[in-house]
Amino acid sequence: MWINKSIYVAVLIYSGVLALLYTGVQCMYIFFMLLIFGVLQIGLVWYSKRHLKATLKVDSATVNKDEPMQVSLVIENTSFLPVACVKAVISYENEYEHLKQYQSFCVSINGKTTQSIKFTLTSEHVGSMKVGIKKVVVYDLLRIFHRNLKPDTSCTIKVFPEVFSMENEIKVIHQELLDSETFSKVKSGDDPSEVFDIREYKDGDKIHRIHWKLSSKRDCVMVKEYSLPIACSVGILVNLSVDKKEEHRLSYYDAMMATIASMSYHMIANEQVHFIAWYEKKKEDYHCERITGEEDLYRVLYELLEVKAEETGREIVSMHSMLGTECSVAKLYYVTGEEMTDEEETFSTDYSKTEVQAIRIVGEKEPWEETGVAFSGGIEYIEVDGYKERIEALLL
Repeated sequence: MWINKSIYVAVLIYSGVLALLYTGVQCMYIFFMLLIFGVLQIGLVWYSKRHLKATLKVDSATVNKDEPMQVSLVIENTSFLPVACVKAVISYENEYEHLKQYQSFCVSINGKTTQSIKFTLTSEHVGSMKVGIKKVVVYDLLRIFHRNLKPDTSCTIKVFPEVFSMENEIKVIHQELLDSETFSKVKSGDDPSEVFDIREYKDGDKIHRIHWKLSSKRDCVMVKEYSLPIACSVGILVNLSVDKKEEHRLSYYDAMMATIASMSYHMIANEQVHFIAWYEKKKEDYHCERITGEEDLYRVLYELLEVKAEETGREIVSMHSMLGTECSVAKLYYVTGEEMTDEEETFSTDYSKTEVQAIRIVGEKEPWEETGVAFSGGIEYIEVDGYKERIEALLL
């Protein structure tokens, strides 16, 4: 573009000098023609810019790690004049990494039409992928003049972690809670608000549990088994913070998020009701979300990806006193990427009825022994390199 502009300016100056030096009108005509041509091109570029709209569309707002993200750049020309060249610069970054990357596209658009450009992005790490339009440049026919359009549009795609199948079985813990809205799928109880099963009458069954309508149809006495309301007896406490000196922070986040997702999914598969909790420093607020199915899990993962990792912290450990009292927690898992301190040890010393197991994400060169910190449920270590195998073999 700069070469074309330099040539145009040089020719314009040269024709102007000739018009001054020679008395013939031909040189003057050429000079004014070139000048008028430039003015017209500037006007057309300005007009085209006023009638262009650029937006981004995504096929899905969520993808899994290493899965292609389909994004469409839509440019609409509302004027009747065609635009010879439009250059769009797309920026994208993982908000955990804050390292922007760019892609450029050049297209021509006819009048009163819409041009859609589809492209694919891939993220090697979990997090929030923010995609935006840095600028749209409108050129004239010869690419001498241009005008910049900066549309204020962007979209965010959540990149979910991998979920690995865990080999080891877990001991399902169900504790009865009278006012719970979650019921056991494997054991009956005494809550008449939910029917667990209907079966034939046995000696000792209570008369008020007889299902009279169904019994009359089947010519045998049928009784209702009521459901057993259960509490959140297992919890996962999350600290996404990583030591600031760590260079490969995104690899830590990948391992931590995969660990949390795989643990929760394993509990769901074994019908273990649980919760995931974390502390958000910016809002100075504790978050505690009950997980009863896959929908709950992915909703919580979405919320965790909304929170910047450095905005969580070890303050979550001060929440366990409330959890141990109000939720009758039998076991807690503490997932962290930071080196542990004596503060975390209060899990085991202050609340002996709650078993606490720590899961520490470590780098290749980090020691596997914590000094001065003990947990009643022990400590499991997940290496950043090769975390898939460690998660699959994790003992819960």
